[in-house]
Amino acid sequence: MNNKYEPDVHIRQLVLYIEFGFTNNEICEKMGISHGVFYNWKKLYPEFQKAYEDARASYTKMECSQVEKKLFEKCMGFDYEETEVITELTKTGKRKKASRVKISKKHHVPDLASMKMFLYNRSPEMWSDKNNLNLDITDHEKQREKINNLFEEVKQEKEKSE
Repeated sequence: MNNKYEPDVHIRQLVLYIEFGFTNNEICEKMGISHGVFYNWKKLYPEFQKAYEDARASYTKMECSQVEKKLFEKCMGFDYEETEVITELTKTGKRKKASRVKISKKHHVPDLASMKMFLYNRSPEMWSDKNNLNLDITDHEKQREKINNLFEEVKQEKEKSE
């Protein structure tokens, strides 16, 4: 194992491995260092820590962008091709003819759950199911009076119906 920190080499390697989507364990393995050395370098060398954080943030942003694109496609529906290899067999299990490839064009219909998720997260103030209930609890007497009035109304309606 190579425990000697070389900023020019190790920072480039680190950023490259993160861009390829490697985990910390895989990065340590590729760089030929232990986990302890990796975490020590992050503590001891601010430029290594910064490169790590920047590369992780960039990679995460890229991943989220790809997921958002796929979620949007699922919301809107999309066309795709399905490939099937067809092999005809005799009763004894031997091939009758050469296999053929069947390509079918299909359409994935828009998905309501994906639409709901997309809208809830993009415009929560407009699409959220949550209703905010604002109660003024500073004036207890007014609250008590309102509750008593409601009880009286219910009591009177009950008496009328009897």
